[in-house]
Amino acid sequence: MEMAKQKLNFPSVDDPLWDEQHNMLTEHYHDVVDALEANDQNKAVAALEKFIESNSLHFEWEKLQMEDTGFPFFRLHTADHHLAELMLEGVLERIVNQGFESQKKSLVEDIPEWFKNHIDTMDRISINHVAQVHHGADPQSLWRIPPEIKNE
Repeated sequence: MEMAKQKLNFPSVDDPLWDEQHNMLTEHYHDVVDALEANDQNKAVAALEKFIESNSLHFEWEKLQMEDTGFPFFRLHTADHHLAELMLEGVLERIVNQGFESQKKSLVEDIPEWFKNHIDTMDRISINHVAQVHHGADPQSLWRIPPEIKNE
C-alpha cells in the first residue's frame, strides 16, 4: 500500500483563508504519514492526535463562518464534520488498541478521500453562500478567525 504524500492534496476552494486552513491540515496529516513510513507507532499516535485537534479547531472555525451568514445547510455541514471526528477518533482508538498496521488503509485512503469530498462539496457550497449573502463581497474579508486558530 502506497503511503505517498500526494494521497492528501486538498483541492483549492479559491479562497485564501480556507485554503490556508486546509494547507495547515495537510501538513499535520503528512506528519501522520511520515510516522507510518518510519514505522513509528508512538509518533503516529502523537501526529494523529495533533491532526484531530487541528481538525476540531478548523471545524469550529467553519461553524462560525456558517453561523455568521445563516448558511442554510449548516446542520448537514456540521453533521459531516461530526462524522469525520468520529472516524478519526475511531482510527486513533484502533491504533492504540490494535497497532497502526490495522489502520493503514483508513489513514492513507479513507481519510484523504473523505476530506477531498468534503472540501469539494460542503466547503465550496459554504464559500459560495457567503459570497451570495454579501452580494459579491470578497469572502475572505468576511471571515471571523478565532484567536486560537489565528495564532497557530
